Amino acid sequence: MSSLKLVPVVVIVVSLFGGFLYKFLFQSIAGEGIRVRRDFNSSIDCEVMEWESWSCSCDYDSSSVDGGCDYTGLEEVNVCRRSRQIYSNGLDYYYNCMDLGNEEFACGDYSCCYQDCVWSWTSWSVCDAACESTGAQSRSVGVEFEPTCGGSDCPNDTETSDCEGSCCIIDCIAGEWSSWGECNNTCGDGVEERSRSIVEASCYGEDCESSHTNEYQDCYSEINVDCSMSTWSTWSDCVLDNGLCGSGAKSRAREIISESECNGEECGDQVEEEYCEGDCCSVDCELSEWSTWSLCSVDCGDGIRERERSVVTEMDCGGLDCEDTSEVEDCSFSTAIDCLYSDWTNWTDCDNDCGNGTTLRTRYLVNGAYCGGVCEDDAGIEENEECESYRANTDCEVSDWGEWGDCVNDCDTGTQTRTRSVKVSQQCNGEECPDLTEQKTGCHEACAQDCSAGECLCFEGYFMISDTCYAVACTPISYSYCPSTHSSSQCSYPDVDCPGDTLSYGDNCTLTCQNGMVLQGTDLEYITCVGNSLFDPSESTIYCSIENSAPSGVEVSTTTISESMSSGDKLGYLSAIDDDSDWDTYTFSLVTDTSDFYITSSGTVYVKFNPDYETSEGSITITVGVTDSLGEYWEGDINFTISDSNENPTNIVLSNYTVPENSGLLDTIGYFSCDDVDVGQTHAFYLSTSADGLFAVIHDNELVVAVDNSDCLSQHGDYCQLNYEDTSEFELLVKVKDD
Repeated sequence: MSSLKLVPVVVIVVSLFGGFLYKFLFQSIAGEGIRVRRDFNSSIDCEVMEWESWSCSCDYDSSSVDGGCDYTGLEEVNVCRRSRQIYSNGLDYYYNCMDLGNEEFACGDYSCCYQDCVWSWTSWSVCDAACESTGAQSRSVGVEFEPTCGGSDCPNDTETSDCEGSCCIIDCIAGEWSSWGECNNTCGDGVEERSRSIVEASCYGEDCESSHTNEYQDCYSEINVDCSMSTWSTWSDCVLDNGLCGSGAKSRAREIISESECNGEECGDQVEEEYCEGDCCSVDCELSEWSTWSLCSVDCGDGIRERERSVVTEMDCGGLDCEDTSEVEDCSFSTAIDCLYSDWTNWTDCDNDCGNGTTLRTRYLVNGAYCGGVCEDDAGIEENEECESYRANTDCEVSDWGEWGDCVNDCDTGTQTRTRSVKVSQQCNGEECPDLTEQKTGCHEACAQDCSAGECLCFEGYFMISDTCYAVACTPISYSYCPSTHSSSQCSYPDVDCPGDTLSYGDNCTLTCQNGMVLQGTDLEYITCVGNSLFDPSESTIYCSIENSAPSGVEVSTTTISESMSSGDKLGYLSAIDDDSDWDTYTFSLVTDTSDFYITSSGTVYVKFNPDYETSEGSITITVGVTDSLGEYWEGDINFTISDSNENPTNIVLSNYTVPENSGLLDTIGYFSCDDVDVGQTHAFYLSTSADGLFAVIHDNELVVAVDNSDCLSQHGDYCQLNYEDTSEFELLVKVKDD
């Protein structure tokens, strides 16, 4: 007796380093089994479960059946069987107790009775039809007695039938009122009407409150009524112009039925005429004159030539048909014919209408050379020659003089200007334009001392107030400026040493600094009196400070970006390369427009992206700037490289998810693989849990059976270490390690 082939499921859970958890499903195939009956004398007590219910069917008997009924030959008998579970506690126990797990007999007190299925139809279901439409209802088989001992099976049928829905409930529906109709009197008082439709209630619907369908009201109208005329009579016979054929005229008439009212349209014509045609007049075909003969189809020898004519008037009404509209005749050339040219055209106008130019005349080739004829070597179809023309001569014309302009100061007595414009420009050899600008002098007084570019000036040592020159006088000044970036120990005011309390034009005051400081804000070491209390240079931002040198570069604490870093991580620090670094302070800035980095003013560098060695271009260059406390600035490039970091493998996959129930030792189940962004890595897989030693990994990635289960089907019991009936699912925790 063979057992069924089942398809149970074994679940294996696989986990990576780092806490990733994956599940794989294995299908285990139940093996073939044999029921063996043996008799043992043993003192082992058998422990069994309760009997299951009897199951009866028809069977064949070869000799005898438990229950006391003998049958000879192979006869069909009713056999009943039942079974119960035996607790297994080793092979000896199993073999001594296995016969207690099954009973069967025919006839006897527990013989099965042959019984066909007894059934009847259930009641019809509720009709699913909408109101006043056809639908369906169904009924199914209701089993009263199940079949036994090989009786006929119960049908699993369902029967459907058409059915009609109930009437639809319809409430009374009063439609919208129509627009008011036309007033029944076109000129004066009248009545107008409107209506609506009513759908009466049915099938227990609600009635309308009001059921009248028409309403009337007074109206007044002054509607213009047009004249009404009868339809036109039929057309009269066609009266031909020549009395025989061709064109003519026909007429028809109508009567006035009612005159127009209230300024309506007046009545129209009562008689109407229309062009008509009688029998056609015969027309003979008329042809144009023949065209000239075409050139012969050959240049030399026998050929053909053609000519054509067109139809001017088509034949009509039995006239004479058109004759041929084309002719062909033979032609031949045996005599040499030279080129034939047309006459020359007239000379064209000179192409320059003002001076020397070129004029042109042309001709065309009428016939080329045939049958050995020649063309003149120097013959052409275009000739030109020099010409002279002054057709474009135009004299200049100007407008009247305009008003005198404003006085323009100069180094003399000033000037005024007036202008006129060109109305017609001079062309070719026409008369030239006269002057368009005219000036006159004497509109202001001359400068008292000096003048430059029309502006009055004073001599050195004088200054001007309201066009009057006064002698220059200066008083000594002092300075009180230090930049906000400088501390009191870094900045002081310069000393001003002048030759007296009152200075004349050109006198110098010496500027000096104390305590080893140097002068800032000017390249000179003195200031000069150049105006009334004015000095050169005039800057008030001159000061003394410690001698400062500009930064010459920037250093970074590291230029390597680890792949393990994340956006927002601190990369390192910037420091300035400067001879004054022992006392100076610095402000750093990111010059490059990039979203990958952030630099604080103190020089801390942060990454703002997630570095990826595998997808990067290898290096990143940024430009940074540094400003010292005295405003000196430097900028330059820094090159960063991304270093490769080993990353965890991900996504463990097993090539096969099923294991046969009777697998042998080291039978291959499948192979592990995983994803790894680090190219070229090799991987080793390990089992953290192996289901009590049932599974193992060999050769780093091959999952195999770690026990010999091949004797399970023949030996049973403890030999069945991969037994689907005992355990159909296993969980394995799998780890993977890269290089």
